[in-house]
Amino acid sequence: MPDLDASLDAAANVLKEAGLDRLPAKVSLEAPAPTPPPRLLEGRRIAIARDNAFAFIYRANLELLEAMGAELSFFSPLSDIALPQADALWLPGGYPELHGATLAANTAMRRAVHAHHREGKPILAECGGLMACVETLRDADGAQHAMFGLMPGEARMAGRLTASYFHGYFPSAPQWVADLFNGHNGELGHA
Repeated sequence: MPDLDASLDAAANVLKEAGLDRLPAKVSLEAPAPTPPPRLLEGRRIAIARDNAFAFIYRANLELLEAMGAELSFFSPLSDIALPQADALWLPGGYPELHGATLAANTAMRRAVHAHHREGKPILAECGGLMACVETLRDADGAQHAMFGLMPGEARMAGRLTASYFHGYFPSAPQWVADLFNGHNGELGHA
């Protein structure tokens, strides 16, 4: 560009005339620290699926569970063969449909999830986690994969978006969270 300096000077003048030639004034945001939640999960151990198939986890949810006294441990349904010792299980949202063959091949993990369920321990399954709880999942290519089989049915991938799901944001409802992970809200749930 032959007249680059002139173009840049013209652009700088436009910014100056608009009042954009200096940084904005410093802003400080202050708020009182939130009241700590009650320690309703003291001594509870929660196993949380976290890998490429189950990745939709809000950090604030993890922080709340810890603030409520829960001990968190993470595992991979894709590669681990056992669940960590836990009182409750959380299968968050994610993309199990992209990992159907790998999930189906991990029969040891499927047995571990079944054992947790048979013991009557709480399970929170959100979106993709709930999809993994059915008997089978049919992916976008039409291939059928065995899932955890905790509920009858098949999850199928549609060619287009067909529904919208809410992923639970725990800090807004600590009592509900405590009831869930203490086993007072049923076995399976979709937040």
